[in-house]
Amino acid sequence: MYLGNPSNYYFLNDDFVHIPQAAELNFLNDSSFIRPVSNFSLWVDYIIWGKDAYGYHLTNLIIHFVNVILVFFTSKVLFRYFDDDNKFLLKSILSCTLFLVYAFHSESIFWILGRGSSLNTLFFLCSLLCFLKSQKSYLYFTLSLIFFSVGLFTYELIWVLPIIVTLLYIFQKIRTRLEFVIAIWISFILFLLFKFFLLNQGVETYELGAIKNLNLKALFYNYNTLLARSFLPPFDSSTLFLLFYLALISVLILVIFKWRNNHLILFSFFGIIISLLPAITLGIDTHDTESERFIYLATFFVIIFIVEVFSKMQIKFLFVGMILLIFIHCILLQNAATSYRFSSEVSRKSLECIGEGNQKITAINLPMQYKGALIFRKGFGEAVEWILNGNKDSVTIYSQKDIFSKKVLFSCVEIELAANNNSIIQSLSSNRIALYKQKDINTILEWKW
Repeated sequence: MYLGNPSNYYFLNDDFVHIPQAAELNFLNDSSFIRPVSNFSLWVDYIIWGKDAYGYHLTNLIIHFVNVILVFFTSKVLFRYFDDDNKFLLKSILSCTLFLVYAFHSESIFWILGRGSSLNTLFFLCSLLCFLKSQKSYLYFTLSLIFFSVGLFTYELIWVLPIIVTLLYIFQKIRTRLEFVIAIWISFILFLLFKFFLLNQGVETYELGAIKNLNLKALFYNYNTLLARSFLPPFDSSTLFLLFYLALISVLILVIFKWRNNHLILFSFFGIIISLLPAITLGIDTHDTESERFIYLATFFVIIFIVEVFSKMQIKFLFVGMILLIFIHCILLQNAATSYRFSSEVSRKSLECIGEGNQKITAINLPMQYKGALIFRKGFGEAVEWILNGNKDSVTIYSQKDIFSKKVLFSCVEIELAANNNSIIQSLSSNRIALYKQKDINTILEWKW
């Protein structure tokens, strides 16, 4: 499995945009997001690794492994407090193992910028774990508040923490003080005031566009795709995906009805429902792995839910069911890793074939993504500038549609005349690239893996 080998992966998409900005200590580089902690982590990687993608991906893996450890300790506290049985240790081990290989949050592992959600989940789990222990000491609550505050400046997924701790207080299985819950809410409200008023940050289309435009249909669709993809892999067929989703909803209803008196099942189910809300305006792809970072946090509650349901069966079914599920996710995760490895090779070799130096580059039909792993949907010009020391203003990008609509006309003669100062990159298919270089404009190089 490629999970433990960071050398297989390269910079992708807007890695080429945000890493150079972080390298220049520009941590507030977006008009709608406040993520200086995520950008700070990119700056630290840049100081250590420079333009070597290996180190950035190593950091992603370390963050994921730390989260696996936090899932073990946090789930152990939840299982121990909510359940009266003595299987809490076993269930915690199963939970962190499944989280390690859970295939439906691969984007946060294999894409450098995807670390925003995994890093945010790290602070969420630290804050939640300390909150669960806050009845023992004020120190734990202070730490919980600190981790939450840092997480607010990392990524938006942690916004759901005040609702989660409120649920814990309502269920009363975790004894905590009301003033602790109120303090979490106050810190969150202060952050929102800081974001929207002191920084004068408005509501951007990318962030909250569907809410701003009151597009209820889009919100409903996005939420259902997020919920479905928290449990299901992507499907090529929309019809097949819908059938599996309807089956999933039926199973969830039956489980909730059967174990409606089990507070941990109810809590984890509501945790899933709530933790998807920050991404409701964006949704997730049902055909590939794109945007899986939005459900990284939700999978913590998904796994708690699954393990708790399985634990209600006989012990042999618990082992068999969980081992089978872990095995399936290992296969699916390896498939996702292969897609990111391929996309990384496309990105790396595209830039290698262009070569360094200032030159005029015309890119036709750039490879955008491969099975959800983004390649050059954004950042190609920035890649030329950062990696090749070129000038992004010298890069012109055309789509195949531009060519066929005759907005841009290239003939063989024109290409030959431009050969002295142009490189033309053309994507022939989703798994093949042809490159026309200056010195051999008539030669097509096909890369196959």
